[in-house]
Amino acid sequence: MKRIILLSFILFANFVLAFVPIKITPDFTDTQLREAEKRAFDHLGVKVEVEVFSRDEAGRIEKVKISRFHKDGRLATSCSSDLLEELAITEGGCWIKDRERKK
Repeated sequence: MKRIILLSFILFANFVLAFVPIKITPDFTDTQLREAEKRAFDHLGVKVEVEVFSRDEAGRIEKVKISRFHKDGRLATSCSSDLLEELAITEGGCWIKDRERKK
């Protein structure tokens, strides 16, 4: 329940502040990931790194980590997933939606 409230607050705050989250989906290529990092820097003024640790047979991102830094270079926050469905870089940090595991 707390997670839903937090996500709702983040999404509402982003709407009010007119910042559109930068979304990353499993089908992103390495080039698209670098473009997302650049967009984050251009819009937020902070460094963002997206590290892909594994992809499935179809080339879709599975295991990923995003790190967002303060302007002085210190790590601000990070999000990670081992079954990515969607990732967003927001003004306040990041959020990840995981796919359900196949049984």
